[in-house]
Amino acid sequence: MCKAFRTVGATCAVPTVRKMFQDFLTRPSSTPSAPGSSQRADGIVKGRELMNQTMKKLWPLVLLLFLTVNPCPSYAYLVVLEQRPCSRSEGTLNSGPFYARTHNKGAANERLARNHWKDYRQEEAMANPEHLAKLKEGVTSWNEWRENDRDVIPDLSEANLRGANLNEADLRDANLREVDLSEVGLSMADLSRANLWRADLSMAYLSQANLRGANFSGANLSEADLRDAKLSQAKLCGAYLRQANLWIADLRGADLSGADLSGAYLRRADLSGADLTKADLTGATLVMANCAGATLSGCRVYGISAWDVKLLGAIQSNLVITHGDQPDIQVDNLEVAQFIYLLLNNTKIREVIDTIGKKAVLILGRFTPERNAVLDAIRDALRQHGYLPILFNFEEPSTRDLQETIVTLAGLSRFILADISDPKSIPQELVVIVQQFPSVPVQPLLQSGYEPWAMYDHIKHYGWVLPLHIYSNQPKLLEDLKEHVIVPAESKARALGPHQ
Repeated sequence: MCKAFRTVGATCAVPTVRKMFQDFLTRPSSTPSAPGSSQRADGIVKGRELMNQTMKKLWPLVLLLFLTVNPCPSYAYLVVLEQRPCSRSEGTLNSGPFYARTHNKGAANERLARNHWKDYRQEEAMANPEHLAKLKEGVTSWNEWRENDRDVIPDLSEANLRGANLNEADLRDANLREVDLSEVGLSMADLSRANLWRADLSMAYLSQANLRGANFSGANLSEADLRDAKLSQAKLCGAYLRQANLWIADLRGADLSGADLSGAYLRRADLSGADLTKADLTGATLVMANCAGATLSGCRVYGISAWDVKLLGAIQSNLVITHGDQPDIQVDNLEVAQFIYLLLNNTKIREVIDTIGKKAVLILGRFTPERNAVLDAIRDALRQHGYLPILFNFEEPSTRDLQETIVTLAGLSRFILADISDPKSIPQELVVIVQQFPSVPVQPLLQSGYEPWAMYDHIKHYGWVLPLHIYSNQPKLLEDLKEHVIVPAESKARALGPHQ
């Protein structure tokens, strides 16, 4: 495998500089006519061989210098000489492993640059005519041929197969570099370990296809149908998968680094162990996707839909939540990325959160059917005073999930009203709340005739627990609610949080 340099220049300079080197390197030496001329000729040949080897390595740099001195303003696009592997011999300058493409200047210019450069790659590998003819006989004939001659590796590189019906075709290990497979039917086809470097598979049908271990580096899979496709261990670095349908696709261990997955549909896809470093997930749908153990560092996640995503062991860092034309804002958690962006950019969301923090009142208690009237009365009274009552009725035994829910609600509340009239109600949860939220006032309520539970003496000494308010009946509670319950709780909330 050999590798090429990477440089930038205008295509119009390529033939001039290339011809200059070719003329020098291929010019025949003069016939010796004097003593010693044979040795001089041998020296010239060896010198040229050495220069040939040197120029094969340095001529792209010379090309760049040439362009600096002699630019070509008539060409509005750039050509990138890309580094890529090759299996050709390096016997002549023509076999240099270079590939040209334009940089951000459109498909039309890219085709022009590609065709222009191919004129100077006379030994570039093309599709094997026999293999191409066999494929055109149909999938049945092709698959029989593959079955009978397993040692042959099909070479269909750069072939134009646009719109062909290749469903269930056996293309294992095939060379499909730069092949035009746009709008091709490849459902249930076997392309495992195939080389599809920079192939065009836009709008291709690849549902349930076997693509395990295939190389899709730089390939165009925009709007491709990849539902239930098997892409485990596939190489998709730098691939274009815009608006591709990857529903329940198997992408375990796939390399998606730098891939464009904007608008892709990845619902229930298995991305466990996949590498998505610096992938673009703008507007992608990952609902119920499995990203356990995946690497998500540096991903763009603006507009992502990521509900019920499995992220156990996933590496989440530097996730960019803003659009590409906005300054980067980064977070380290995919699950909160959507919320943080909404918080920053949606006035309504901020108002709702602000309202919850200033107006929410958590009501705790165990309200039996005969005392529901008390509950309703308290809620109505709080609403009339502009508060947002949140009721938690302890009708069932407490569980860990229940406790976590209560603690979460407590942290969102302006203050808490806790009816401790029933000795079986809320003792454990109230103790946790009081200990964890010193900025949230707690107003205990007790109906006359009841005794507070034993642990009440423990929490009443905390500074944010207000004195116990004892009420005789519902009418008396409502009568005193504003003056003896709401006003003291609100005053304590302001004292504990001066910026509220």
